[in-house]
Amino acid sequence: MAKLREITIKKGIKKSVFKGNSYPQNDFSMSLIEREKTKKPTLYIYHSFDSKSLKKYNRWYDIDFLRSKYKLNDKTRTLTYIIPEWENDVAGEYAVYKNVPIVIHFTVKGWDKFTKTLNDFKEKINGSSKRKRKAPAKKKTTTKKKASPVRKKLAQRKKAPKKSARILRGKRNSPSTSATSVSVGTKRRGGDGKMYVCKTYKRGNKRVKRWFKV
Repeated sequence: MAKLREITIKKGIKKSVFKGNSYPQNDFSMSLIEREKTKKPTLYIYHSFDSKSLKKYNRWYDIDFLRSKYKLNDKTRTLTYIIPEWENDVAGEYAVYKNVPIVIHFTVKGWDKFTKTLNDFKEKINGSSKRKRKAPAKKKTTTKKKASPVRKKLAQRKKAPKKSARILRGKRNSPSTSATSVSVGTKRRGGDGKMYVCKTYKRGNKRVKRWFKV
């Protein structure tokens, strides 16, 4: 993906509130990027938040922010973003949470910069889509021809919906690569410096891959 423009906000954020904890250190960036295949612009958001007292570092990003679930509040100068899926692997306990909200509190200058950039990127994305739409062709007056026999259209197979490209993870001792993307028996070094091996375990009626310490 080609990056067209990028805006970073660090000092303009007071704190982030996530799962009942407050994180004062924040790094928030907004990028206007162009997709390789479609050549259409999209809004990419990256946000990392840290707390020295809690000794926790987390991050999330979204390559198509405008199609995600979020809410803006001008009175409180907050952005509430709904993280579709959050993986957490701490102290050997693995859990997946669905639709987890995170609330980002901006300063006055930070909020002005965020909303101005958001509206600017929206206009560029919407303007690009309008330019690419073809104008309807004008009707031409011609003599009527005999109707040709109707051809039957072949049924087209419906394309399977594309999987989301978001990768959303918290702090984890296991390897950063998801166990679902590697084969059983694969060994990798985890974030705690120890070796892990990919195995399967039974969850309900299905077997699911995950990392286990060697």
